[in-house]
Amino acid sequence: MLNSSPDDRMPCQSILPPRSASLNQRSGLLMPVHRESRRLRPCYLFCMSTKYKWFGVAFVIGLLTDQISKYWIIDRLHYGERMWVLPGFFELTHVRNPGGMFSFMANASVEIRMLLFVGAALLAILLLLLFLWRHPAEERLVPMTLGMILAGAVGNLADRLVHGEVIDFLNVHLVNDYVWPSFNVADSLIVVGTIILMFDVFLGETPEPEEH
Repeated sequence: MLNSSPDDRMPCQSILPPRSASLNQRSGLLMPVHRESRRLRPCYLFCMSTKYKWFGVAFVIGLLTDQISKYWIIDRLHYGERMWVLPGFFELTHVRNPGGMFSFMANASVEIRMLLFVGAALLAILLLLLFLWRHPAEERLVPMTLGMILAGAVGNLADRLVHGEVIDFLNVHLVNDYVWPSFNVADSLIVVGTIILMFDVFLGETPEPEEH
């Protein structure tokens, strides 16, 4: 009968990898996995800071509203057709604007317009995201307005990339038969968001510096 030394009688559990180890795909080695990191991993999507939640909600709702309303107009109204909502004051229409706001550069060539407006939109998107990143984590109003502005910028940018021009459909008739230039939901989001942002910047409370 063979005598086994104490070292040969080690429990089988000792040769198995611990539950907290994972296999590294590149090296094939077992790497330790911290329990804290495993618990926090599913939380990335739901535990984002307050500013990103308000920004994301405003952006998604604004962009969906803009795009759905434009496709509804394309489906219901022919180009140039009008439909009164509030007779004498507000109507829906279907027009195309190859230029910017108030038909800025509408007569320029397609190449120049695409280069200018697409480049400006991409730059604005980058600056908005940078501003959001630098903003306090628990802020709500400013991230919401940034989401509105970004939704408007992306909505009009999508029009230019898909149709080569922006779809406008909102007409407001003012006094003396003056009609405000046609606009859309994206334009409204940009204007309203910018106004709220300016009020917050110039009239909002300035945080007092912390005492060290």
